[in-house]
Amino acid sequence: MFRHGTFARRLNVEICLEAGPTGDASLRYHLVVAGEPVPGEARAMYGAWVTGSNESFDAPGLPTTVEIQAPLHGAKSVCPWVHQVDSTGESKALRSEAEIEDGQGKRTFDLAASGGRIAVPAVGERIAIRIEISPVRV
Repeated sequence: MFRHGTFARRLNVEICLEAGPTGDASLRYHLVVAGEPVPGEARAMYGAWVTGSNESFDAPGLPTTVEIQAPLHGAKSVCPWVHQVDSTGESKALRSEAEIEDGQGKRTFDLAASGGRIAVPAVGERIAIRIEISPVRV
């Protein structure tokens, strides 16, 4: 298992549209390596760019695009996860596409084809992720 990277460090990037009890929804993001939060920069397109702060955006609903930049903190892979959580706690993938740029260059992945998340190798010190989100759920 060790040779195949099962326990290798991974940067987990969660983008989550969370529904409140009254039906309103807010977008949150989490950046985690080895179970610990890591700093990063985030912004979302709601007709205009909104900068994320304290793992959330000061705007309601679903944006068209989310951009994340973060250090890898020694992670050997990155796992973007884009989903929606309803008021009952049920999670459903959001139709999205991720463009990941690191030391290997730019690569594009259809997250909808893999249930809203994918783990891919990462190289370098920093990573940039651009996620295009469709309003249609998977």
